[in-house]
Amino acid sequence: QVQQDAPASATQARRQGLAALEQRAAVMSKTKLGPEGKTVIETVILPSVKEQIEKGILAEFTTTQAMYRQAVLDMEHAAETCGVSQAQAVEADKALDECNALHKEAVASAEICERNKAAKLAADLEECDRQQEYAQGLCELRDNSTKVSFTHLCAPEHCDVRESKTCHLEHYAKSVEGMVSAAAEQREQYTRKSLACAEAEVNSTKFCAAAEAFAAEETCASTHAAAVLQGERCSDEQSKVSVAICEFGDKLQTACSGGSNLEEMKKKIQGENRTDSLSEPDRKQEWVAVQKLQCVLIALRDDQPLTDDAINACAAKSPYPNTFDFMKDAIASIEVGEGIDCSAKTMVFSGFRWEHGVKSEDFVRMPHAYRVAISRDLPPFTMCGRSQGCAHWADAAQGATIDDTALTTGAGCAWCGARGNRAMCVGRAKEQFQVHVDRGTDFRLGIASKDWNLAGDSETGVALVSSSGEAWAAGEASEADVAW
Repeated sequence: QVQQDAPASATQARRQGLAALEQRAAVMSKTKLGPEGKTVIETVILPSVKEQIEKGILAEFTTTQAMYRQAVLDMEHAAETCGVSQAQAVEADKALDECNALHKEAVASAEICERNKAAKLAADLEECDRQQEYAQGLCELRDNSTKVSFTHLCAPEHCDVRESKTCHLEHYAKSVEGMVSAAAEQREQYTRKSLACAEAEVNSTKFCAAAEAFAAEETCASTHAAAVLQGERCSDEQSKVSVAICEFGDKLQTACSGGSNLEEMKKKIQGENRTDSLSEPDRKQEWVAVQKLQCVLIALRDDQPLTDDAINACAAKSPYPNTFDFMKDAIASIEVGEGIDCSAKTMVFSGFRWEHGVKSEDFVRMPHAYRVAISRDLPPFTMCGRSQGCAHWADAAQGATIDDTALTTGAGCAWCGARGNRAMCVGRAKEQFQVHVDRGTDFRLGIASKDWNLAGDSETGVALVSSSGEAWAAGEASEADVAW
């Protein structure tokens, strides 16, 4: 930042010296000077005016012009670095946007894996039941094929050989032969059905055992791990975004304040009747006064007329030699970043932010613009300086107000709370956080149950950080805390 108010002591001393010499010249003009007085003018007063006052005015112009030029150069440099920093912040925010999209995809992939596993397991269990029923049916068929039914043969008690030499016993022999054949065939069927039953039981046992093993497998462990890893990457990207945006915010405030400072300095240079050394009109008036003083002294030394016309004509021969360069073209060419308005209330980087959750459907991409403060009295963005990397609030208790990352409670709201817009440790094993207390003394920060009513310091949760009077506090949440 350029020193705008140059030391006034030298300027005031020079002007006081000029006024004293003007008074002395006025006194000398009332009498006719002798040789001694003329010698004083020639050897003392005129050289003093030249060396101390006239050269002092010229040197002061040079210094002021250099200060202004340096202020413009500083503004150019600030604008240039602001533009570079803006591009880096935009790139970082876009990288975070892409990372969050990949995180959602990774969570969705894990969900698809779980759904596919559940579908396959359901189909396998259904097939297991079918195979078991099939094996049971075959075994029942086997059990039902163990008996052979024979037709009872009733042979006569007497036989008349006159009627049949063999008493028709050949018919009974054929029946017995058929009975033996039927028994053999039934035995063969039983054997085949026993083998089919046993094979079906083996197959169903193997298939059902495989289904049980599949159910116990961590089939989707790799996809879940990929989702967790992607979440950790996004956490790192979020930290990078916070740093990049805050660095840009600092450079933005510098660049915008540089323009304001330069404009203020220009007003001082163009102003009149100032006590410092910046005013160019005052310098011009002083130059004219110096020239008139020298003309009066020369006229006294040379016994020339001291009329106003003569003195003015003499002074006009030595006009003010300088023209202040306000570098309009250079200033007009300065751009503070791309599309930046130093009076803007919001700033866009990627143009989006993400809501997070446990399920992929909880990942929501929404348009977003950051609130910005150009004044150096405030952090440029709410995440900067006093609250690096903070999350946003989702809702707050009645009597409390939330503004981006800031929570404010009223006097009549004891232990009012607010809930963040996302859960901790979603897709990551650990999550570090910190909080800054602008005003007030006591607070608790941690993980509350989902049915917390936003009021009271409730013991239905895990208090990870408690403070009484400290400005900063930090903590870390783990999956174990969230599991509570």
